[in-house]
Amino acid sequence: MALAKLYAACTWLADALEQHRIDDQTLSRTHSAVVSGLRSVNPGAGEEKHNVSALMPPLISHVYEVIQKERPDGFKTAILSTLADATREVPFWRPLFGLEAKPNRDINETQAGGASPPDCIVEVARRVVSETAQTSTSEQTRSALRIIANCCADNNTNRSIIIERGGIEALLEMIRQGRECDLVVPTLYNICVDYDEPARDAAGRPLISLQGKTAKGNEADLNAAANRAEQRLGTYWSPHARLTSFEILLKAKDSEQVSTDTLADLIEMASRIALYETRDFVHNIDGDGPGGTFEVDTTAVIVHALLTHGFELAQEDIDCRASMCQAVLNLLPQPDSRNIIAGDPRLVWNLIHLPLATDGLESETDDANEDEQGLAPYREAILKTTYAVTAVGPYHQMSGCESPLIQTCITTLETGGPRDLLASICVLLTNSVITKERAEKLVKAAPKLPSFLSEWLVKTTASASLLPALNLAVRLALCREGQVAFHQVNMVSAMAVLLASPPSQVDSLGLEIQSDAVVVVRLMIKGRMEYLSDLVSTRADGSRTSIMALIFSLFEETSHARTKTEIGRLSIEILRTLLSSSTSAVTADTDRTSRVREDDNKAESLFQSIFPAQHLPPSPSPTTTTATPDSNSNSPPRTTIADTISWILTQSALSPPPDDPQHSSSPTQNASSLQQTEGEAWFGLALLAAFPSTHGSIRAALARDDFRLLTRLREIASASASATARSSGAESSPLLKEGRNDERAVIAAAVAEEQESASSRGRGPKSRHGWDPRYENIKVLVARIVQSQFQPLSAGTNPPGPKPPSSPEAMEVSAREPKPEPEPDTHVRVRAVLEATATELGLA
Repeated sequence: MALAKLYAACTWLADALEQHRIDDQTLSRTHSAVVSGLRSVNPGAGEEKHNVSALMPPLISHVYEVIQKERPDGFKTAILSTLADATREVPFWRPLFGLEAKPNRDINETQAGGASPPDCIVEVARRVVSETAQTSTSEQTRSALRIIANCCADNNTNRSIIIERGGIEALLEMIRQGRECDLVVPTLYNICVDYDEPARDAAGRPLISLQGKTAKGNEADLNAAANRAEQRLGTYWSPHARLTSFEILLKAKDSEQVSTDTLADLIEMASRIALYETRDFVHNIDGDGPGGTFEVDTTAVIVHALLTHGFELAQEDIDCRASMCQAVLNLLPQPDSRNIIAGDPRLVWNLIHLPLATDGLESETDDANEDEQGLAPYREAILKTTYAVTAVGPYHQMSGCESPLIQTCITTLETGGPRDLLASICVLLTNSVITKERAEKLVKAAPKLPSFLSEWLVKTTASASLLPALNLAVRLALCREGQVAFHQVNMVSAMAVLLASPPSQVDSLGLEIQSDAVVVVRLMIKGRMEYLSDLVSTRADGSRTSIMALIFSLFEETSHARTKTEIGRLSIEILRTLLSSSTSAVTADTDRTSRVREDDNKAESLFQSIFPAQHLPPSPSPTTTTATPDSNSNSPPRTTIADTISWILTQSALSPPPDDPQHSSSPTQNASSLQQTEGEAWFGLALLAAFPSTHGSIRAALARDDFRLLTRLREIASASASATARSSGAESSPLLKEGRNDERAVIAAAVAEEQESASSRGRGPKSRHGWDPRYENIKVLVARIVQSQFQPLSAGTNPPGPKPPSSPEAMEVSAREPKPEPEPDTHVRVRAVLEATATELGLA
């Protein structure tokens, strides 16, 4: 400190104190001595520290003595007011009215109990507001609050005096009693903001946040989520009034003179302790029971207070919304907090409205656009939180289609509401649909919902809004009523618009959107032969590019594993649906052959119209991993259906990451899941092999990556064939012996069983004990490919696919066409291995 500043500060305070007189001779002499001491500071004497240390004890003692006297009030008021003015007008006094260093625990306990005289002016002020010192007027208390507020601004040593000696609790009690709230609120803020001591446990150790505890490698996050002052603020509970600090603070919002934005900041500070554990909200109180004490968990009370009175505060003052949003977000990582909200429709509704830049009537305010940008991060965070809140049991129990909450959601979508609210409403509806029955009821109760979703998905560009709408579309498409509704509003066209502009490969939300769009398409046509034509309809934007061409182009361009897998599953679902109609015609009647031929021709024609032209590289290499798109953007994708299905097989061979908690199941469970995944993919290839025109693409897929899939096929076939031979005497399969129609009957049975047992995600055929779906489907795949080359056609039948030319003109055109290129060596090798496998399996 500069001597000139010390001299000026002492002169100012001496002049101010000298203005006040008192009749009490003892106090008057002491008062004069203090003033004389202040005036004795010589700017040229040096040793300023000695001067200060000599000045402060007499001043502290004198002020405390004045306050302890019952009379006169006027002099007490004047002294406290002068000191408060000094902290405002001469900031030089702020650190001097406190301590040079933070006191230890013993000193704090002694001072808090009043067992020794105050050690600084800040402590005197603390005793005034704590009512341990004699005061009788509001003005005296307000002066003490001003001293504390000013001395604690940017001074952690002075803050520690208040924090560690029960000052925060005393200030909260003042608010509860409605005393001087206009000054108590900013005083609390100055004490708590940016305090440098972390929250601590009962043993004095720094607390570790939940995020720190779950950090990779069990490394604790040393950056404190809440400081010691915020800990005291957030965990206070008045045992007599049975009120939490949150309830007390929110009560202050009704005071006209309180700064509501500062109050909201305090509430957010108090909520930070929840980032550790809501266990801190459990309090022990004395009782009459055998144990003498019992616990009171105030978590539910706090959550309810924030989303009712806190919500009202945010609605009344838009400047408070960011802080209230953050306060709620601080509590919601705790599972118990989410369950509390999930079971109360009012809290859920208030949660999704909290971050909106609207007034209480839900109409856009004049400043809404300006505020939207500031609230955008909170809208995104609360939208994610809404997913978590509505994903738990309490929400499922109270969110039936007939519930007032869901009915309100439906009405809001049908009549229009704040744009930023619609995404959250989609989440509420999505997570209310936990069964097909609920999906059916929702479609019937909200007939305009499919149309809304179709239009919203086309018009909206924000990923955060698109994803919830797509999630809802996925749930509704699980039921037949949803499929019908989406067919009527041409939802496939909306999906084509979404897929026409692939996102960046680092846009996680965009990648999830494109994956879900493919899922919606798959569920819409699942088991609906009559809807397959939607896949070749003109798009909503007038383009005639089929959605399957877009999807196959996406398969080539994206590196997103889930998107590629979903495209493969879509291919399987189309084949399953396409062939289920024709295979269901397999009966024992006399015209079975003609009916099967008619179904085959119909299926082949629709197959060719749905899928893009299947172009194969002229000389595929066994080391080729994927087909590359043609440089001409107008050319069809070079990806084949077999490529999309075989992708699932290549991914199923990859082990999940060891630190992925979702893959922590037992080895037996992993093996069963692998069989189901592979079984579905081999099932798809077996279905695809029903079309001889695709056999070349299947052989190419088997040859890629150094014959990786072909090797896998041989492994499964050999292992399963050996097990079958041991258990059943190696009986040969009747597939080829009984002709093509009976082979299709086997597929028909597999299709029927799959459709009966597959989940909404479209799993492959059900795996039973002693029956490997991979083996059974590989048998059909091998049989179909091998027999197309060697099995003679039955009389009166034609293979599906293009028919041979019969007219002279057609023969002449055929003669002019170039001869097909010789089959690549890789295909020849695949043929040889498949023929050997067929022999091993008893199929030839």
